Amino acid sequence: MTETAALLIPTAPPHPASAAPVLTGAAVTLVILLSVTVNIVSHMHRTAPAVVTPEILSQLALDPATMALITGSYMAAAMLCQVPAGVLFDRYGVTRTIPVLMLLGAAGAALFGATGSAFGLAAGRALSGIGCGALIMGSMVICSQIVPRARFAAMVGVILATGQIGNILVTAPLAYLSERIGWNNAFLGLSVLTLSTAAAYFLVLYRQPLTQPRSKETLGQSLRGTGRIFGNRRLWPVFAVALTGYSTHFTLMVLWYGLYLDKLGLDLWGRGKLLFLVSIAFTLGLFLFGKLQLWVRSIKATVLIGAAMTVFMLLVLCLLRTPTLVQVTAIFIVIGLSGGFTGSIIAHGCMFYRHTEFGRGVTAMNTLVLGGATASQFWSGPLFNLAERWLPDGDLTGFRVVFLALALWLGLGMLIYLRSEAAPEAPK
Repeated sequence: MTETAALLIPTAPPHPASAAPVLTGAAVTLVILLSVTVNIVSHMHRTAPAVVTPEILSQLALDPATMALITGSYMAAAMLCQVPAGVLFDRYGVTRTIPVLMLLGAAGAALFGATGSAFGLAAGRALSGIGCGALIMGSMVICSQIVPRARFAAMVGVILATGQIGNILVTAPLAYLSERIGWNNAFLGLSVLTLSTAAAYFLVLYRQPLTQPRSKETLGQSLRGTGRIFGNRRLWPVFAVALTGYSTHFTLMVLWYGLYLDKLGLDLWGRGKLLFLVSIAFTLGLFLFGKLQLWVRSIKATVLIGAAMTVFMLLVLCLLRTPTLVQVTAIFIVIGLSGGFTGSIIAHGCMFYRHTEFGRGVTAMNTLVLGGATASQFWSGPLFNLAERWLPDGDLTGFRVVFLALALWLGLGMLIYLRSEAAPEAPK
């Protein structure tokens, strides 16, 4: 954490026009610690069902298409709350907004753990999505206020990478916990953890000074400003890969990996251990692609390299009719590593924003990210059922069709992204 804090301490105010005081080194470290903690909890909510999906299907007699709708409800709700959250970040400040959002996230986890119906599960995931879907972007808004522009792209990777601890905690550790107290009680524990984090965040950071003043725009002006971001055609190629990039990796991790491994005969603990490795690989990938970006000196090239790796490995996976566990493990890990390019997508989009619209800018980008994740889950479930019904060519047919479709989905985003500006001028 010392290295991270040193990286974040600005040598000059990132926005010279602001008269607000710059945080001291100790205060910067405190902001980082709590922002990282919030980010970890947010990632735990996002991917928590992944390892226990087969148990949920078995206990409640659900099919994969229904589970896709349940897991997709988190992303749908998170997507819809992005623009309002961005406006709230700019108008009222992140330290006021985040604790309130986390209360909603805690309520969603409690409902998911306490319910016994598909509707209740979907409602719980949706509530968690509203409460936790924008927390990651909130952490980035804080970093934009204390980090110089030249260092911000690297810090996006740091924020996303440390947040992956949450993804790791809901693999093998959650599997272990669920085996002993049940997945229902494990989600109730997540609710308690979320409430505790919200209280700590509010009590410690509420009065911390930040370097960027809050927006004095009216709600209508803020919404029109967000509309201008979506209408900026220079951003559309970046939006295309934002829509397809993270959604491919998230859909695999939260839905299809667990079901695929269950089909291969792995039990809850076995799935938890393998998904633990995949989460570690994704975390390392965020750091590695951050280094790659410095080496190739191009965010665009970094994104294209990672996306191409993902597409290639998905095509390999869909060609394997009877894969061994060693093959599957190796492919999953490589896909996880290649997922590090998703952090560079956000950093590329941030190059187009003015500092006065940063909150709505990052949440506008995240709307596309979450929208893609929602769509890919909603269409992949029915596609799996259709493939199983009409192409009965082995036990893995449905999965292979889904892997091929996700490769094409990401490939289309890459083709559009080729038209993006590699290094746009800093907006005034």
